[in-house]
Amino acid sequence: VAVKSYNENDVKASALFINGKGEGSGILIDLRSNLLLAAIPKIVNPEMKEAFVIGLGTGTTSGQLAQVTKVTTAEIDPAIIRAAGYFKDLNQDVLNNNNHTMIIADARNYLLITEKKYDTIISEPADAWLSYSSNLYSKEFLEICGRYLNDGGVYVQWVPIYGMSVDDFRSFYRTFNSVFPYVVIFANVRGDEQLPVRMGTSELILMGSKTKIQPDKIQLSENFEKLPANLKNRLSEV
Repeated sequence: VAVKSYNENDVKASALFINGKGEGSGILIDLRSNLLLAAIPKIVNPEMKEAFVIGLGTGTTSGQLAQVTKVTTAEIDPAIIRAAGYFKDLNQDVLNNNNHTMIIADARNYLLITEKKYDTIISEPADAWLSYSSNLYSKEFLEICGRYLNDGGVYVQWVPIYGMSVDDFRSFYRTFNSVFPYVVIFANVRGDEQLPVRMGTSELILMGSKTKIQPDKIQLSENFEKLPANLKNRLSEV
């Protein structure tokens, strides 16, 4: 586990590396995904009271989410928890937030022994081709998460389609949809979006539920305006 600070195109940022692979940073695309993972569940369900996050990473998702609801995060590697201290400007000093509970544990094992259920479970695993994260894309793991959702709860997962073939994604989507029959998908970049450099959609956020999800554009806009100013402003920036 390593943290690297760099200056690219006059933009200063830090990045988290695990086994040499980038797993989160302060650059636009990474930050946007983290912020969307935190904001989307609250925008879709403003009544959300408690969330469970699988994996801490830079802590951005957990930290921003803890501004709007009670959060428990499970992280298997203590070194990553120490590394999150370098990203306090992004994660709102999540490790010292009274609204956040940090658990050092394998998320799967923790869920199997807890009696708690959550309104939202969020997973931002490493790429599926990595041996230590591939089981987080499995039907068995999704089923475990589904059992620990409250009625009407949602499971939210980041999906790095930049590392998937079309057939890979089709296979994962069928697996996801077999556990959560109602699915809404959000993209990190719109095809017509005007950014400093041209980018295509490279990451998706899948929101699944066992009950119908009915996002209403007007209601979503109103819910967005109710977010804390810090999170709303961060989202507007990226």
